[in-house]
Amino acid sequence: MANPPHWTNCPYCGRARPKATIADGKCDLDRHEAERLDATVAFMARANDIAWSGPLGDTIRQERNSRLDLSLWAVMPGSPLTQACQDEFTEYRKKLHRLTVDFAIPGEVIWPSQPDLAYEGNN
Repeated sequence: MANPPHWTNCPYCGRARPKATIADGKCDLDRHEAERLDATVAFMARANDIAWSGPLGDTIRQERNSRLDLSLWAVMPGSPLTQACQDEFTEYRKKLHRLTVDFAIPGEVIWPSQPDLAYEGNN
């Protein structure tokens, strides 16, 4: 049976797919599968990494989570902070989230500095 006019065969996997789902020579199914495989490999690499196991890693994760909780108000809708300050807090929170990825071992962690508060209407 012939493909509908807006469908074609994926040059990568050979499956019949809508033309709109094919980009860079792969269909969306193959791209998602590749992304899922990459995420699984990264997760397994971290799961096998014993450097963050133990009391020091647990303490740093607890401190990180506490700092994330304490800074959440700054990025929530309705925050009284200026947009620039909210953007700084967003970057700060990204750095906190990535501590266990950016530092190979807990002993190397350098905590990011919390941004100074700047409220709307204050000059």
